Amino acid sequence: MKLGIGTVQFGLPYGISNTQGQSTSEEVRKILNLALQHQIRILDTAASYGESEEVLGRVLPKQHSFDIITKPPKFDTPTIGKNEVEQLRQSLTRSLRKLNQFN
Repeated sequence: MKLGIGTVQFGLPYGISNTQGQSTSEEVRKILNLALQHQIRILDTAASYGESEEVLGRVLPKQHSFDIITKPPKFDTPTIGKNEVEQLRQSLTRSLRKLNQFN
């Protein structure tokens, strides 16, 4: 079984029982360090998670051992054509830049 960390609260004041608001960069660093100590290597994020990708891009070192899953925006069409492929490419490029994952 693999566990991952959902990162929406890294970028938004999210959650029905969340009374603290958005996680600070220092809290995010602590969460990621604790995850590494417990062999948790998956981070789940999305462009729609507010500043989550940017926060991760700031706190993750260039060389890290996390697998990052990010979700693209929802398409409003029932089929994927050239326009949607280009939108997906642009979305992925933006996410990689925000996550600071370009070499």
